[in-house]
Amino acid sequence: MGDEAAGDEFEIGRVLVWQPASRLVFEWRGRDFAPGQVTEVEVRFEAVEAGTRIVLEHRGWEALPADHPVRDDLVGPAFTQMMGLWWADLLVAARAHAAGREKG
Repeated sequence: MGDEAAGDEFEIGRVLVWQPASRLVFEWRGRDFAPGQVTEVEVRFEAVEAGTRIVLEHRGWEALPADHPVRDDLVGPAFTQMMGLWWADLLVAARAHAAGREKG
């Protein structure tokens, strides 16, 4: 792991699948993940009448121990809800960014 304060780089993950305008799958890992610990994120883009629906699935959590720091001592539905809210915040920010680009 690199030291962010020292300007070291940290690889969050790698793109596994890229199907433009359709699907993106990538590995995801946090700074506190041990070597080899990764999760996987799949993002699907679905055309709908009002624009594009984004469907996101973040899987692979079962590979991390129950006491892993990323879980913040949460288990079951509490952990799932925390991660869902985290992704929701990121997607809302992405939507706002995209809306700003459409206007300007």
